[in-house]
Amino acid sequence: WVSWMLRCLKQCRNRKLPNPRQLRKTTRHYHVSCIAFQNHKKSIIVGDLKRGVEKICSRYEELLKDIAEAPPSEQTQFRLEMDSIAPVVEAYEEVNNQIKTVEEIRNMLELTKNEVQEMENEESKEMLSLIKEGEEELQNAEATRTELEEDVMASLIEEDEDDESNAIIELRPAAGGAEAALFAKEILSMYQDFAYNQNWTFEIINISETDLGGIRNVIGRISGTNVFGSIKYERGVHRVQRVPVTESNGKLQTSTIIVVVLPESTEKSGKIEIERKDMKIDTYRAGGAGGQHVNTTDSAVRITHIPSGIVVAVQNDRSQHKNKADALKILKAKLYDKQKTEQEQKDAAERKLQAKTGDRSERIRTYNYNQDRITDHRIGLSLSGIDDMLKGNQLSHIHEELEKKVMTELVDGAKEYISEKYRKYFP
Repeated sequence: WVSWMLRCLKQCRNRKLPNPRQLRKTTRHYHVSCIAFQNHKKSIIVGDLKRGVEKICSRYEELLKDIAEAPPSEQTQFRLEMDSIAPVVEAYEEVNNQIKTVEEIRNMLELTKNEVQEMENEESKEMLSLIKEGEEELQNAEATRTELEEDVMASLIEEDEDDESNAIIELRPAAGGAEAALFAKEILSMYQDFAYNQNWTFEIINISETDLGGIRNVIGRISGTNVFGSIKYERGVHRVQRVPVTESNGKLQTSTIIVVVLPESTEKSGKIEIERKDMKIDTYRAGGAGGQHVNTTDSAVRITHIPSGIVVAVQNDRSQHKNKADALKILKAKLYDKQKTEQEQKDAAERKLQAKTGDRSERIRTYNYNQDRITDHRIGLSLSGIDDMLKGNQLSHIHEELEKKVMTELVDGAKEYISEKYRKYFP
């Protein structure tokens, strides 16, 4: 856009045109200005949201003065507060800089359009080319401004401290019998492919299969960067509509599976202590595939947490100690998730967290094979290409749309998404 502006300025100087920054002061260009603004994309930081962000920026300026005037012994508390709000201030400063860029491009575009009306056809060719290029530059500049505004809103949204942790994922059939078990196997494969695409590691901790190759229950561990922050959007009820391979009459059937996603290890979950008297630990011989050694030793471990009734069984490894350690990790993750869910339910009257965290019993997605359509019910998003979906190729797009929903609701005044440290700045 800088190169384009320079060429436009050259044309202005050659034709002795007024400074583009003064355009709005002349009635001569008023009609052009109105036309230019008709297609202008509105800012998404407006109203109470804008006033709150500006209050944060004002507080930042106050803190700078406080630090300058305070003795060294009293500066620490001001610096801590300043550091906590700095991400919003810095992001908003970039927005304001980009707004100036957009205005400069728009003003120059208005001037160029107005001059074309006074030129001969041959003389206007170069200017028409500049107008076309300028409209593209304006569109790109406004898109950049919107992206920067989204960065501001992202810095306002309360972060889930579990997002950066690894995840424990569990799949189990609900309604639909053998067909649900087969569908669970396909969804497991989808998550394995998705993990591979994200450069994550997917490890099966425990799996129980049916005679037809379906899954009765499977627990896996996904390790990598920001795993839980992405995969948490998958928890809930997944529904499939198709003609089962076991159906000889070609009758359409609806089946469901439940997907549970837990943060594996966080500062809070790691501090959960389970007393020995609250656990019943059983060992037994592992069943199913796994080799002769697995089936002839008491390597499988089942832990029952007596107060909550939660039961965790692991049998995949030949080592009883490894299975017990894995079972304890899963149990801690489930107890932490139980505590977190109970807290969310207490806060439900004040804060709508379903879009961020996902209700565990919520029907989140339908896979309709006859129509080759996937529908995410939380955002009303429909996509085609179930085969591509089951390769893990569309999950990132769905997760991004879910994040956008949170931002959209924030713009619409859903202040419950704003981080606790910023809420005092918003009316």
